[in-house]
Amino acid sequence: MMREQIEPLLRKRLNSLPKKIQLRSPMRFKTLAPSRAPRIFKVETEIEPVPSGVIRELAVNAIRDAQSALRQLAADRVVS
Repeated sequence: MMREQIEPLLRKRLNSLPKKIQLRSPMRFKTLAPSRAPRIFKVETEIEPVPSGVIRELAVNAIRDAQSALRQLAADRVVS
């Protein structure tokens, strides 16, 4: 995927996050019977190479967004 495809998806997901985040512990359960033989899934897809410049831009944007989120959480006194 190219930056033009990834960035809008990433922004949409980041914007849809709640203002306050609550962590929950995962539910734990026990199976009634031992699992059978492990399932093996074969996925054959072609992976398109991503230029290093695009990866750097995405990383810079992710860092900037994380810093902004931390500033907002600090302003809301959720973190110090």
